[in-house]
This record gives sequence, C-alpha cells and structure tokens, in this order.
Amino acid sequence: MTVHWVVLAAAALTTLVAAGVGAALAVFAGQALPQAVRHDLAVAPATSLNAQVTLADSPLAPVSAAFKSAIGSALLGVPSSFWQATWSDPLGLVSGALPARPASTGQGNTPLLEAAAMSGVTTRSVLLSGHWPAAPGGAAPVQAALPATAAALLHVSVGDVLRLRDRLSGGLVTFKITGLFAQRQLSGPAASYWQLNEVPASGLYTSAGFTTFGPLLVSPAAFGGALAVGGGSWVAQPDMTAFTAADLSAVSANITALLGSMANSPALGGVDLTTNLPAVLAATSSNLAVARSLIVISGLQLLVLAAAALLAVARLLVTQQEGETALLAARGATRWQLTRLTAAEIIPLCAVAAVAGGVAGIWLARLLGDTLYARGAVSV
Repeated sequence: MTVHWVVLAAAALTTLVAAGVGAALAVFAGQALPQAVRHDLAVAPATSLNAQVTLADSPLAPVSAAFKSAIGSALLGVPSSFWQATWSDPLGLVSGALPARPASTGQGNTPLLEAAAMSGVTTRSVLLSGHWPAAPGGAAPVQAALPATAAALLHVSVGDVLRLRDRLSGGLVTFKITGLFAQRQLSGPAASYWQLNEVPASGLYTSAGFTTFGPLLVSPAAFGGALAVGGGSWVAQPDMTAFTAADLSAVSANITALLGSMANSPALGGVDLTTNLPAVLAATSSNLAVARSLIVISGLQLLVLAAAALLAVARLLVTQQEGETALLAARGATRWQLTRLTAAEIIPLCAVAAVAGGVAGIWLARLLGDTLYARGAVSV
C-alpha cells in the first residue's frame, strides 16, 4: 500500500512540475518578452529620423507639413516628438564686421555664419548671459543669440552688432547679439533633439573650403522679412517604449519604403532623410522571433518529458494493482469499471497538482520578471 501511494505521489509531482514550468513559460512569453522588447528599444541608439532640405527662398511650411504627415503614417500611430528648424542662406562677413578674423577658420577657408529658428530650443539650452532674441521690429537689427563656443571663436559678446551679407541674394543683414547660450546635456531619446542643429556644439564646422559658425538663433518672425529661407531641418523621435511586437516589422517596412519613395515625391523630393530606425526594429523583431521559438521548443520538450514520465508512472501503477485488478475481474468487474476506479484516484490528484503548479508557475514568472525589469536586465 505504501508503494501505491509513492506512485501516486510521483504522478502528482510530475504534474505539478510540468504545470508550473508550462505556466511560467506562458507568462514569460506573454509578459516578459514584450517588456524585453520595450527595454531594448528604449536603450537603442540612433532611433530618430533626421531630415534636411535646401530651398531657394521657398515656403518651408508645406514641406514641413508633408514630412510630418509622412512620418506619422509610417509610424502607424506610434507617438513621436517632432522638432523643426528654419535656416537662412549662408551669411558672409562684411569687412570690419568682426574685431579679428577667427583663428580657427583655417588657411584658405571662407568664414560664414548661419541664422536659424529652432523649435523648443530655449527649454533645451542654458542661457549664460543676456536674453533670448525677440521678434524683429522696424529697421532695428535682427536680435540673435549665439552659442558661447561660437561667440568665443568669433570674438564677440552680448551687445555686439554684426553686419553680414546674404551670399545668395547679396543683401545686407545686421544682427545684434542679445544672449549667449550652451546646449543642455540631454539623455536618452531626448538627446536626439540636437540632431536638429546643423552646426555642432563646438560652434563651427568646415566643409568644401568654408568654415560655418553659429548658429545665430533668431525669432521665427525674422524669416520672410530680414532673412531669406535657405533650408530646413527636422527631427522626429518616436516613443520607443510605445512600440508593440506587432509594430516592429510593419513600421520597419514603412520607413524603408518611405526612404525609397521620397526622391519621387512632389512634396518631399528634395528632402534628405537619414535614420537607423528600420535596422533597429528589424533586429528587435528577429530577436523576438528567436526568443519565442526557443520558448515554444522548450514547452514542447517539457510536454514530451511530462508525457513520458506520466506513462512510466501509469505503468508502475498498473503493475502495483495487478493483484487487485485480477481479484476484481474475478468477481465480475468490467474493464470500464476498473478504468473508472483507477481514474478516480489519479485524475483528482493530478488536477489539484496541475492547478497548484500553474499558480506557482505564474507567481514565480511574475516575481522573476519584476526583478529583471527593476534591474533593467531583461532583453531579447
């Protein structure tokens, strides 16, 4: 009789372990993997969509609206931050505009400046001195703020007046420096904002024989009047934690298609779009598929092992009950009655073990998942 109960306990234990591990795998696949996807996407670099366009004093608003609409459609409703900047034509120095020629210009390079109106710049910068520029009024000089790094290179300070010449139209533009600022150090996806600035934080860049300083930050109202629109730049930063597993492949394909179709678009034909987002989404989708496959394979292996163990336990139980079965059969018991007696012992016990194992597996999976999420260690 003791051996009989040992066999029943083995059946219950097998069911308990199988149900617990199976439930843990199911919860992990349903909850931990999506959380892992969000974690991987949140820390992935270069996920913004950066675009630039050069215009010949054409309206920027229609291009900006078309680009924003195209990005919104490609992202399939995933929320995103959208910033834009309007850029002037290249501005050359007029004789005597600066106290001294910038030493960092380089031999043979022509110094230039660019003015820009950038959305949201005041909340992402630190004003070091002076004040932010106001909208131009009358014939007064255009108010502008300079990065402190560029101001040091140009040997200018707050209150100085710069006379510059539009190198495309030939018109003279006078600026008054009202403030000096520095870029605020941003982290995570918010750091993508400074991709909007064509001039690096050093205050200058050199290309094709020209050294460009700036930018001269101005009010948006300065464009269309004192300043001609020379181009625009945009940055769209999706909320990487808002992607679902179903979005990954679709959005990756949409962005790739958008990159290929922009050259033939009437509204966006001149826009140069660069992004690493399709590659990031495709890699995450591939990793997720591999992780799901491994979980399915593990579940099938568990199912096979559990079935084999239960068959072995059933065989042991039949062996232990041979004498009792023969006696009952001799007294006229049918095969169905014998089966029902055995099932009455096994099924309730295994059902209770399965429920207990399932509850324990779900609790364990959630506990493990919460620990991994808190440490930021879960990934696919």
